[in-house]
Amino acid sequence: MISKAYRRLGILKRKTRELFNELALKVLYYALVRSNLEYYSIIWDPNYRNKIEIIERIQTNFLRYLLYKKNGLYLHDISSSRLRDIFNMPSLCSRRDVFCVLFFYKVINGSIDCSDIPSSINFAVPGKPLRNQISFPNVYSRFNYISRFSLYKFYGTFNRISDELDIYHMSPGVFKSNCLQLLNA
Repeated sequence: MISKAYRRLGILKRKTRELFNELALKVLYYALVRSNLEYYSIIWDPNYRNKIEIIERIQTNFLRYLLYKKNGLYLHDISSSRLRDIFNMPSLCSRRDVFCVLFFYKVINGSIDCSDIPSSINFAVPGKPLRNQISFPNVYSRFNYISRFSLYKFYGTFNRISDELDIYHMSPGVFKSNCLQLLNA
């Protein structure tokens, strides 16, 4: 997947030497490269920092190219977070988190019909009213990969932002936009 994304990014760079429109370059990147990096990301989402950074380097590489097209200078010393801020593009990791939460939102609200998944979701029901209530149980394990398993990742990600979201009563559009804002902040 990584090598395929780099090949597509190389093709994009070679074929757009004469193109200077930032919006057009972004649309091409979204269609050719990022779509490949996000395909079935709820299944293969990496759990180690080095794997996440390898994937993020592809987007950083594109953003440096975009900055070069915009300013005429290729800067190596600018951080990837600064580049994302300049071009208003969220990290791929935060986008994968959003996709995970949106997938389980659709499962819980019946938009995705799969009877096996709702039966495996555990809801946290507190015994008494608490100030900070979480919707799903926190899963603790001495193994790192358990926390990135898609269901447990959903629990952790949603519990981080659950104060601001209502998974049961928000419309899908409002839920998605709020989720994007909260996870990209």
